Amino acid sequence: MENDYYLESIRFTKETAKMSTSDIKLADYDFLHRIPTHLYKFRKKGKEGRINFYLGDRAIYTASLTKQKELGDEFEGITPATKRRILDSDAESLCKYYKEDIKNIIKNHLPNSTESQIETVFNVLLEEEFDEKAIIRRLKTIEGFKYDKRFERIISAIVYLFYKIGNELNGNSDFAKGMRMLMDINDNMGVFCMCDSYKNQNLWINFADNFEGYCIEYDFSNPCRSSKLIKLIKALYPVCYCNNKDDDWIKSLFESTIECIDFSNGGPSNIDDAASIFNHWCIKTICTKGLFLREEHEWRILSSANQAFTGPLISTVIVGHKINRIDFHLIKQYCDKNDYPMKITDVDYEKKEIIIREITENDINLINLRD
Repeated sequence: MENDYYLESIRFTKETAKMSTSDIKLADYDFLHRIPTHLYKFRKKGKEGRINFYLGDRAIYTASLTKQKELGDEFEGITPATKRRILDSDAESLCKYYKEDIKNIIKNHLPNSTESQIETVFNVLLEEEFDEKAIIRRLKTIEGFKYDKRFERIISAIVYLFYKIGNELNGNSDFAKGMRMLMDINDNMGVFCMCDSYKNQNLWINFADNFEGYCIEYDFSNPCRSSKLIKLIKALYPVCYCNNKDDDWIKSLFESTIECIDFSNGGPSNIDDAASIFNHWCIKTICTKGLFLREEHEWRILSSANQAFTGPLISTVIVGHKINRIDFHLIKQYCDKNDYPMKITDVDYEKKEIIIREITENDINLINLRD
């Protein structure tokens, strides 16, 4: 968890909440060096490319996760299956559903435990109906089982979560409000998607109309350039990719709870820790996609759904080598006005990769022949 970008981001946000831009720069946080120097947004041709919006206004737009489903990943955000499972299941049935995940988490944190001991721990959780004191009393009697404070934290975390899920979802507690908020996250949370390279041929094909569109290169090389950029960076996260996204939310919640919090009496030690856990879990859930999309190397700015605001500085605008005449000259108009460097894609057939290069008179002549 020490290398967990999401956790580092939460810590950075909390620690710098009252710091000035210059103080943050002087502090030289290691976290800031994990951010790519440039990120890229692929845009379509014509009206869908919204050239005036992205280049004229230098704006970005956080589309809802529901909208993102239409752009390639049916499993964006919280899926209907996960939502039903949480809302319709009691603690016992939910625990049974995630049995193998829970056993693996226990094994990861207690690697010397045998399969039989871990199975016994799981059965005791259910038999004692998540009563922490009763569970611990019984587990202490297991012959050969190493009981220590770390194990107590793991048991406390699992008990706490399943007790809350089983008893408070319909209540008015902060936990219940947070869970209900997560259930509606697809409509309420918005994301602005970028990637870490202009060379991704699939993105040019799928999101820039097979090189008829364009790509914006955003500059993150100086993350402390302004307070606005720092604010964006605090909402910027890499996407992680997994095989079974629909069920991965519960594993990340367990791991976050065990690592981020110290349980003493069956609950979080303070409200700040509890908020950090839920924040970490929620962010990681929103920023997890299916493994089949891993080549996108996506990064996301998270905000409320369907919001437009000023984006990062633009360092270059790259047009596809099949761009039409109207789009090219409109893009060039904004690039000239705002002093954005402008380049064009090409294909290196020897290296079998997409490259960018300066635009030549020959390129312009070819483009001017297109409708």
